[in-house]
Amino acid sequence: FGRGLDEMTFEVTVYVSRADDLSSQERLDAFLSGSGAGSFKAALESCRQTGTQNRYAGNVCDDLRVESAKSYQWFVHGEDTYLGGQLTVRVYGSG
Repeated sequence: FGRGLDEMTFEVTVYVSRADDLSSQERLDAFLSGSGAGSFKAALESCRQTGTQNRYAGNVCDDLRVESAKSYQWFVHGEDTYLGGQLTVRVYGSG
């Protein structure tokens, strides 16, 4: 629509089961890590645009960046409590 670049920021909350506090913490650490097999950041950013090839599913955005991982805390969802953290994800797209 000729608006240039649109930019949106999302706070994504990641929950893990608290069946065992130590293993829950280890899983959450892996999910919120900047790299590694379990890293959400690595998985999301691996789809970055390469040259003229937009690798994001369905071309729904031009680029994204996971800016931070924060807020390790207990979250109540319904009647259950989970260990969790938040990722800040900035998404860029054509206007």
